[in-house]
Amino acid sequence: MNKTDFLILALLFAVGFALRTVGLDWGYFHGDERINDAARVLTGDLVPGQHFYPPLFNYINGVAFAGLFLVGKVAGWWADSSAFRDAYFTDPTVFYLTARGVTAAFGAAMSPLFYLLARTFSQPRLMAGVTAVLAGIAAPAITFSYIAKGDTPLAAATVLTILAFSLRVLHGQKRYDVLLGVAACLALSFKQSIVFLLVPLLVAHIVVLAPKMGWKGYLVSLGRSLAVIVVLWPILNIGIVLDLENFIGYQKIQMVMSIQNDASWQGGLRQWLALATHPHWGIGWVMLLGFLLYPAVVFSPIFRSQERQLHIALWAVVLVGMAITLFVVRERQPEHLWISFFVLMQFFAVFGLTEIAGHARNPLRLGAAGVLAASGIVSVVALIGLWEQARAVPMSHKVSDILHRHFADDRILSLPALDIPKHPMAQEIERKRIDRLAKKYEVVMPQEATPRPDETEEDALFWMSTPAVMFGLENATEDELREVIKPHAWPLQPEEWTLEYWANQGVTVFVVADLPYLLNETPSRLFRSFYAEINNTCERAYSVPAVKPLFLERDVVVFKCPAHPE
Repeated sequence: MNKTDFLILALLFAVGFALRTVGLDWGYFHGDERINDAARVLTGDLVPGQHFYPPLFNYINGVAFAGLFLVGKVAGWWADSSAFRDAYFTDPTVFYLTARGVTAAFGAAMSPLFYLLARTFSQPRLMAGVTAVLAGIAAPAITFSYIAKGDTPLAAATVLTILAFSLRVLHGQKRYDVLLGVAACLALSFKQSIVFLLVPLLVAHIVVLAPKMGWKGYLVSLGRSLAVIVVLWPILNIGIVLDLENFIGYQKIQMVMSIQNDASWQGGLRQWLALATHPHWGIGWVMLLGFLLYPAVVFSPIFRSQERQLHIALWAVVLVGMAITLFVVRERQPEHLWISFFVLMQFFAVFGLTEIAGHARNPLRLGAAGVLAASGIVSVVALIGLWEQARAVPMSHKVSDILHRHFADDRILSLPALDIPKHPMAQEIERKRIDRLAKKYEVVMPQEATPRPDETEEDALFWMSTPAVMFGLENATEDELREVIKPHAWPLQPEEWTLEYWANQGVTVFVVADLPYLLNETPSRLFRSFYAEINNTCERAYSVPAVKPLFLERDVVVFKCPAHPE
């Protein structure tokens, strides 16, 4: 690699990072953005409050928060660590933005990694640059960079793993065994579900390398990579090592959430196809078709890259990894589940098209170039749509105005979290509920660090959050979770899901987001019956359309109900 390549890598990263910071403050805090665990790292507490995912991303964000403290101190934002802590509890926005900036950096790193992968596969600079740009601006690679979760870092680490494996196959140096171990360990430390891709990658590792090296040399090579993982993993996941029993308990909950034995293959496949072709969460029909046809390109005379066997092996790794994941999750497919697979699919589709555009004869060459150009246009249009939503005024402002103007004296139950100060009496009801459930299930709640207000804020309303359940636990029973219940990961309480229950507590206003889903699509029978009761009994007072559907928003309906339904 020479100076020109370094400049290209730097430019790809800089542009990629800039694209991901437009509208980074998109108006809400995502419930999966665990900045509280990252902030605890600064106090020396390395054990996360929840063990659903490995803690490495928390540690990285904790380091970023330390950098934020230094920058803020120089800039005069806070004088000392006490003022820094007060800023966190007063308005944590800058902490969320810092964590999102870290996520954006991981997302931006994918384009340079794609460039290196294309160069490893012997593409010239121009073609590799086109591949890197079009693969790097794949919709999921940018959309999920706006949420401070481990999914985007996982995708970057997965691409690094594929790059390290390819370097090991094509160049054979021992250092690439070490790099492969580091990359795989990073991926596992961001999200353990990547094991569904690493298992077929291990098979490919054996199939591709063992015949070349002989079994003795191969086992030494594999052992070198595994040794790196064994040494590095406990360091990157020290919070798990320090709290292993609790981690295992959370993984049992994760199994209940993720494994859908009663769901159909057909439904899961349809859902996957809808996500894969979604304009912001997936890669679209053209890139999907390009990925599926990649072997035809590899075995064609125009393919100039080295090691056809390696390309087919990597293509199969992605395909088999997706099949394994789909077999496990069936219809439980959150949008972020597939990002690591989708960005690799986009890369192989684009790589195949650039090979055709660079080496085939017309009209095939022009056709491939046209598809690449169209793909770039589609990605730019999707990106502009993403920016428009990110920068739009949140609908929560309108919902807040409606509630203040028309229902200031009512008791309110809201499914979306409201950007409205909460009356202390409402807070007390919610705390008592949590304490009651903690006692019922014999769990110890984590210490609450947020200062509680002593008096009512001027614009506070008496509103409470609709009791929540973690995604995947909607139909979980107490028997399924009895031995593994953790704070806030308990089953639904049937008595809470009747209109009479809330009427008896004086609730007369219900704020409901995504009503069609709750009436017709949710897997929870309790949800369907509860919201059908509200829909049939109460008056639809106001409707507010979503303006940021990519950023948590769903259409909201405000219901006004009689105090005592008949």
